[in-house]
Amino acid sequence: MEPKNLVRQNFTEADLGENKARVIAERYSDVFGLETSYIPRFIEDAGQLEELLRPEVFRHYVYGSEPNTGRWVTNSELVILIGAVDNNKSRKLCHEVFLRARDLVYSASPMRAATTFVCLTPSEFGLDWKLRS
Repeated sequence: MEPKNLVRQNFTEADLGENKARVIAERYSDVFGLETSYIPRFIEDAGQLEELLRPEVFRHYVYGSEPNTGRWVTNSELVILIGAVDNNKSRKLCHEVFLRARDLVYSASPMRAATTFVCLTPSEFGLDWKLRS
C-alpha cells in the first residue's frame, strides 16, 4: 500500500506499507464474518488466475422422504470473479480468463481496489461464503 492509494482507493493511513490483498481479505473477514485468504503477489498470467478460480467439487448425501431413498449428489462451487483491479493489464487478464471459462460469473467493476474472488458453496445448513483476494 502506497500513499497515492489513499486518494484513489478505500484504504487508510494505517494500511500504508501493507499488502493490499491482505488488507482487503482481512477487512472482509472482519466486517462480514467471511472465511478469507489472499495471494501476496501479483497474478501475472492466465494460468495462475485460472488455478485460483478453479471451483472445489464436493459430494454430499441427500436423504429421501422414505427410508433407503436418498442419493449422493456432486456439486461444485459457484465462482464469482470481481475484477476490481487498478490497471489495464489486470483488466485484460481477467477478461481473457472469463472468455475461456465455463461456469464463471464475472463482474468488471470500475472500483479502485485489489482483485477479489468470491466463492459461494452450499452446505447442509444453507450457504457458506468464502472470499479469496
